[in-house]
Formats: sequence, C-alpha cells, structure tokens
Amino acid sequence: MGAGGARAGSGRPKHSGKYREPTQPLRVPKSLISHIKSLLECHKENLDEDLTAGSLADEPLFRLKPAQRRALPLFGHSVAAGHPQRVEDHISESIDLNEYVATSVDHTFLLGVQGDSMRDAGIQDGDLLVVDSKGKAKPRSIVIAVVNGELTVKRLMTTKDGRLQLKPENPDFSVLTITDEMSFQILGVVSFVLHTL
Repeated sequence: MGAGGARAGSGRPKHSGKYREPTQPLRVPKSLISHIKSLLECHKENLDEDLTAGSLADEPLFRLKPAQRRALPLFGHSVAAGHPQRVEDHISESIDLNEYVATSVDHTFLLGVQGDSMRDAGIQDGDLLVVDSKGKAKPRSIVIAVVNGELTVKRLMTTKDGRLQLKPENPDFSVLTITDEMSFQILGVVSFVLHTL
C-alpha cells in the first residue's frame, strides 16, 4: 500500500473558485457580514467569463452600477448659514450624486463605518464612506487599509524615517506603525462621508 499525499490531477483546479483568483481571510465586524456578502455577490455578477487570475487586482470590490444612478434637482441658490436670504423657488439643473461624489464611478465604492476611532475627523459610527479605489494616497489622506487581514479606516501618515503610520482621529486609540512583518494594503482613499443628522 502506497503512502498518502496529494495525487496528480486531484482537487479543485487552481483559480476555479467563484472569484477565479486567490483569496485571503479578512476579519470584519459581525454586523457587516451580510452586507459584505451581498456586495461580493454584486461584484461576482459583474465578472467576465474570460477573467484570468490576478485581473481583478485593480477593480473595486463593489462599485456603483449605471442602473443605480439618478439625477436629483439642484436649486439655483445656496443656503445661508448666516443671515436668512430671500429664495426664489427654481431649479437650475439636475445632478447625479454618483458623479458628484465620484471622480470615476467605475472606481468608487461605498463602505460602512463601525466604531469611533475617526470621530474627530467627522467620521461617525454608522456613517457611509465614499472611497476612490484609484485615488492617490498621500500623507494625511484618510484611507481604507487592510492590515494583517483586518479592514480599517485611518489617516495615512509618515514618520521622519519614511515609515508609514495609520493614525486614528480619537485620542483613545493608538497610532499603528506599519512594519515589514505586516501584511498591508491600501484599498482606496476616502473622498466623502455620508451620515444622517
């Protein structure tokens, strides 16, 4: 009887899973699991049958689809934050909020916030972030990053010796310095924050 081990040709063919590329575990809050699963399903529906391994590297996780776009009326006056102004009731144009908040709709995705580590930057628990996956991450940009498999939103900083740091905007949280031993990737730059009043 021969020894155990892998048999030639056995197992699932490489890159034949539903995303057709290598996958990696990612820790997310339990309350967001159903949302992320549905967003991944939307992303999977957009895949072309001929995609090859690695071709999704520059694609957003979930983007705004053309079918989801709708223009809203824009009044011809700005609202006064000081003394009240007389307002004439007319609409000057219509705008598509997707185009207003997205530099490139095809490279923009939305992500919910859980926690208050970015409270002092105006990002609150329960907010919705508009993220540009093609945005250039510069020092002081607020970014979506994956660190050792965990998703986070923080301000990108650099030390005097050139090392990257993820800085919270809440003194109750600590700055994280990125080291060579860490798995680290920036998914995009936050361009807008949406929250209810």
